[in-house]
Amino acid sequence: MEDKSNQIQKLLSKYKDNSITSSEFEELITLMKNDDLTLKSEMSAHWQSNYSAVDVSQSKSKGKQLIYLRLAASVLIIIALWFLLTIDKSQDQTMVYSTGNGEVLNIELNDGSVVMLNANSELTVASDFDHSMVRQVNLEGEAYFKVAKSEDDNHKKRGFQVKTADIVIDVLGTIFNVNARKGEQRQEVFLEEGSIHYQIAEGEKKPLMPGEKIVYDDKTSELVIQKNIDVDGVASWTKGILSYHDETLGDVLRNLELLFGISLKCSDDIEAERRINLGVPYMDWENTKKALEMALGIVIEKEGHGYLILNNDQISD
Repeated sequence: MEDKSNQIQKLLSKYKDNSITSSEFEELITLMKNDDLTLKSEMSAHWQSNYSAVDVSQSKSKGKQLIYLRLAASVLIIIALWFLLTIDKSQDQTMVYSTGNGEVLNIELNDGSVVMLNANSELTVASDFDHSMVRQVNLEGEAYFKVAKSEDDNHKKRGFQVKTADIVIDVLGTIFNVNARKGEQRQEVFLEEGSIHYQIAEGEKKPLMPGEKIVYDDKTSELVIQKNIDVDGVASWTKGILSYHDETLGDVLRNLELLFGISLKCSDDIEAERRINLGVPYMDWENTKKALEMALGIVIEKEGHGYLILNNDQISD
């Protein structure tokens, strides 16, 4: 600590004399950026030892000017260093990534992990993500994670944790998909590769194996574990395809509403409960709409602020 203090004093003196080099200035910032107490004590000592006992009223005119200049220089040193240190520390803050209608965002985190954020979703990265033994993010919406393994300076493994409204997912290094949209009754976690543990509300942690998916209903608290799930059915959106297997038309339309921020309504003779298998390109809404019309033999017409789903035979010439 004494060596550090001496070095700071030395560099401060060089800064005051305008003889500090760029590399020495970087060293000064590095020495002080992680220790506010050191900054305050060293600046206080620097002020007390040089200026606190100065009696300006007893000095001659030119002497007064010199003293004022020295005081001004000292104040500038304090302000400049404090400003630079504050700017440096402000980089260690919560980061928020979000997407809009039909938008997909690729994010590379500082630890090398990669997150693909689906439409109308938000990912919040904790302020201590780079330093904590548990790298924590919060998700509202849907995201596909490829988590990189990470160690601290002592070669201890750093965990990775994803939090949604109801589920906590703990991993080390793995690939998985999480769908947990605000206001939706159902939340899903699918594991493609590796291993994870999940915890619902205040329940116990349980493992999830590759190819398994949990579906949690936050209204009924019902939990379903599905096995042998095909990744192309769950995370096909990451490859530019919207894929639906044995799902009701109503559920498919609801998913499209969430992705594109639109309202879809079936006409009376459209059976919303019929089950379908469907794969269409994941593009902008107009192109996806055309693909849906061709695949399902329907017409999607603009109606007010939303869209109406019609059978082809309902369209008059």
